[in-house]
Amino acid sequence: MPKVSVIIPVYKVEPYIERCARSLFGQTLEDIEYVFVNDCTPDRSMEVLSRVLRDYPDRQKQVRIIDMPVNSGLAKVREEGVKHVTGDYVIHCDSDDWVEATTYGKMWKKADEGGFDMVLCGFFRSDGNGRDIVEKIDLREGEDVCRAMMTDRIECFTWNKLIRREIYDCIGTFPRDNMFEDVAISIPLAYHCKTFALVDEPLYHYCINPDGLCRQTVTMEKVRQIERNIQLAADHIRNHSAAGTYRRELFHMRCKVRIQAFPLSRDEYMSICPDVTFCLPFDRYTGVRARLGHITRCLGIHGISKFFGR
Repeated sequence: MPKVSVIIPVYKVEPYIERCARSLFGQTLEDIEYVFVNDCTPDRSMEVLSRVLRDYPDRQKQVRIIDMPVNSGLAKVREEGVKHVTGDYVIHCDSDDWVEATTYGKMWKKADEGGFDMVLCGFFRSDGNGRDIVEKIDLREGEDVCRAMMTDRIECFTWNKLIRREIYDCIGTFPRDNMFEDVAISIPLAYHCKTFALVDEPLYHYCINPDGLCRQTVTMEKVRQIERNIQLAADHIRNHSAAGTYRRELFHMRCKVRIQAFPLSRDEYMSICPDVTFCLPFDRYTGVRARLGHITRCLGIHGISKFFGR
């Protein structure tokens, strides 16, 4: 049983997969498992991966390649990857990103020393050309990490959170929609984790890929996907916690859907989560800029609303 399993989705990442794979195979942690999930990628990504793997003969037995029968999207790929892992701990790595050589060694060591359910690390926001912004995680002692994720104080990325494998059994229903799929995965996981720790340094390079899912034009369908995934996470919290425990946080999650819909037309915007229309300006977790943007959007003052944005 390996110490760590890394799940890597592969789809249309031919320009990036070599950089990602070399950073994974060059890890200082030796006892590791790599699960690449090929989502029927139409380019040469898998050929590049095979070529790179030949340079790391000691890693070849640690690599598992899962081929999806049809193109299924990121959410389904993450679920399929989880089904095949065997490590003590699980983490994800997107194939247009890359990691420092010590990433999984340091995270596993922290988890093992303290018996933690979840270990987080800082990361870089990278443009791939040497311009990096360091993003630190402010994990306060004794903090409710689930609450922090629900209110956006800690982002819900799956790739900077090493989690004990058996906790994935608590998710129940994996998301089917691809937009904000990490919210529907990470928040339920955080709820069931009892202990948390932080490796307080940036170890993961989050590449701002201009062709990535999150950089695409906002449409009504994408916002509806966001709404369904946020609702999936919210339903999980409601079903497993005492009534009223996360009342304010659950309300903020509804507000978050509305704010994500800001680029839509006014009529479309007003049709998203109508229950928060009059209350959103009083949400303590929504920033002032977004509150003002919401008010001007509702009033139909388009020039001003575009200025405020999200």
